[in-house]
Amino acid sequence: MSQDAGATVHAGGLNLGGTAVTSTAAEINIIDGGTSATSTTIAGADRVVLNDNGTMKQVAFSDIKTYISSNTYPFVLAELDAQQNTQVDQSLVSESPIGLNTTELVKIGSIFTINASDYIQTSEAGYYEVSVNGTWFKSDNSQKYLMFQVQKSSDGSSWSDVPGGKFIAIGTNSNHNYATAFGTTAVQLSADDMIRVTVVQNSVTNNDYTFYLVSTGYDGGSSSSNPGDTTIMMKKIGE
Repeated sequence: MSQDAGATVHAGGLNLGGTAVTSTAAEINIIDGGTSATSTTIAGADRVVLNDNGTMKQVAFSDIKTYISSNTYPFVLAELDAQQNTQVDQSLVSESPIGLNTTELVKIGSIFTINASDYIQTSEAGYYEVSVNGTWFKSDNSQKYLMFQVQKSSDGSSWSDVPGGKFIAIGTNSNHNYATAFGTTAVQLSADDMIRVTVVQNSVTNNDYTFYLVSTGYDGGSSSSNPGDTTIMMKKIGE
């Protein structure tokens, strides 16, 4: 056995650099590549050995749970801004970006920002699922439909349609109060890319009527009994 001035073996055990090693032989042998396992109910206060940027520590599972929930499945749910009162463009050509409330309804993680310019920005590259839930007030009693389109941008000024990101809300003759649409698509984004959703209707309405997207706190000017909400959700699903 080679001599180490920092190691002392005495009757009470092993001392390394002035610190007593209190582990039992069985505990030390666990890290020696054994394959046996013990059934254990893991609790938040339980610990696991972790290399914290070069320093070995015991870390609580509650800390690991917090990290996983905040970084593995980050998502944000944004709602139509009732104050912006997004009106659907009736030129049949121009797409109206859905105005968003910059305070999210629900969020996990810190990679998303809801911008006042009506887009959601992510700070991380990866694959994302974008879901759209649209509700709109239709006071014209003829059949119309709205088209929602998910778009992405890297600079906030030049936007391109996301493949598979077009959804339709149909308002029939028999139900002229409201119509709903739901759709989801996947998109690959770079860090700091932006996502928005635009909407356009298929034909003009009468001069006395307008089409409004519906959200909590705003019902298009009709009675408050109109149901529904307009929301956009982004969720990271892969690297």
